[in-house]
Amino acid sequence: MGTDRQPYFAPSSDNGVLNDNRTSAPQVTTVGRTLIYRATDLTPMSRRLDRYKRPLLYVMSSLYLLAGVAHFLAPKSFERAVPPQFPRPLELVYLSGIAEIALGIGVLYRRTRGVSAWGIVALLIAVFPANVHIATSDVLDADLPPRFARVARLVALVRLPFQAVLIAWAWWYTKPIADSQP
Repeated sequence: MGTDRQPYFAPSSDNGVLNDNRTSAPQVTTVGRTLIYRATDLTPMSRRLDRYKRPLLYVMSSLYLLAGVAHFLAPKSFERAVPPQFPRPLELVYLSGIAEIALGIGVLYRRTRGVSAWGIVALLIAVFPANVHIATSDVLDADLPPRFARVARLVALVRLPFQAVLIAWAWWYTKPIADSQP
């Protein structure tokens, strides 16, 4: 029946012209893998960001602590952000406030950092419907003067894709910090 091999076209080693030189196939595969690896490797960027990982941990923790406390200081504002399809909006506000405080504290400690970071990722995904509700409804009109409501709605729309940045930031802490850890 003859050979059932398909010709492999790869640059030849002598003149760069395409031919079916099977001896260069491993080289092309290795070069291809190397190019793909280098194109998708975030290690150099990660190394540059590593020096900011600890200070940004404190920033992130502070933001979640402040946001969690705000849920208790202005629960009615947060309650309006809960989509109407969700039951017991005030209880959800308090629950998310408790979660933000607990997770904001949890990321500060090495033993609980990974679990807390995953908890923040889950929390950010869970509150995304509220962010969509804020951006697409008139909830902001009740809390702001009319001249600021339009700007606030624009900020709420911009925040929707920014949620992915917040998720990535929290996910960063699911991996250990390289230097000495508290």
